[in-house]
Amino acid sequence: MSKIKKAMERSKAQRARLDWVDERGNRNVTVVKNQGESARALSERVKLENDIRQLLRTEHPEELGTMQKEIKLIYTQTRTVKTDPQILKDNGIFALSHDMDVTKQIEILRAQVLKKLKQMNANCLMVTSANHREGKTFTSTNLAVSIAQNLDRTVMLIDTDLRNRKYKHRNMANVFLNSGDRPGLSDYLNGYAKLEDLLVNPGIPRLTILPSGRAAPDSAALLGSPKMEELIFDMKSKYSMERVLIFDCSSFLTNADPYVLSRYVDAVLLVVENEKTGLKDLERMIAMLKDNQIVGTVLNKLV
Repeated sequence: MSKIKKAMERSKAQRARLDWVDERGNRNVTVVKNQGESARALSERVKLENDIRQLLRTEHPEELGTMQKEIKLIYTQTRTVKTDPQILKDNGIFALSHDMDVTKQIEILRAQVLKKLKQMNANCLMVTSANHREGKTFTSTNLAVSIAQNLDRTVMLIDTDLRNRKYKHRNMANVFLNSGDRPGLSDYLNGYAKLEDLLVNPGIPRLTILPSGRAAPDSAALLGSPKMEELIFDMKSKYSMERVLIFDCSSFLTNADPYVLSRYVDAVLLVVENEKTGLKDLERMIAMLKDNQIVGTVLNKLV
């Protein structure tokens, strides 16, 4: 569970917020002292954010302002499993709750990401973080739901954390369908199931999810396989710019899976948890992604 969700459950007086940091480290919000945050902790957080500014180097994306043409889908092959909106909210999907402060920040993130992808003529994004439980699944799921609110976009959200559930990864089946593990990407890559039998629409228009499936000890080999490369190529080319692909990955510094997957995606969004992600870990992750387009960094924090 991310710090943002914990805070919203603890107290209505606290406000959850995602801060966007673009590739140059520019932020569109001011640095605010967190509730209960010491002066030293505040100083360290500001220093981390300044360090991010030095690490990331390219042009600041602007908000999307194009005309929308509504895309209406009728799911014929994709299974639709409608989930109670309250269950989604309880599971950390806040992008549907337009009366919440965090939703506004998610919408800003959506605008920034879509603008950058448009500039790149790209539609394939990987979301990752340096270490476990730093908010990447919270970010990727809410970003996907928010993009699906755009009338001119469809979204496919793919859970690529195929490893053992040792670190209690919040897989898509749990988040969206409130169920345990169900067949997914690993089953397709191993030849146990057809792709069309694995895709699910969780009752949210224009959103399709592909769960991770059963745990796969050989996950890096599966994600680096020709079958995975062919799948991503097919998904990227079949729908072009009208569909955004979001890959929710495992943590970058703990196994090879995200590094393997990064060869196939157009862009990478990094998630940094305030007062947890170390500068050395961030530097190491960015260095390993030097051949990739990093569209920005999301700071998970409490205000």
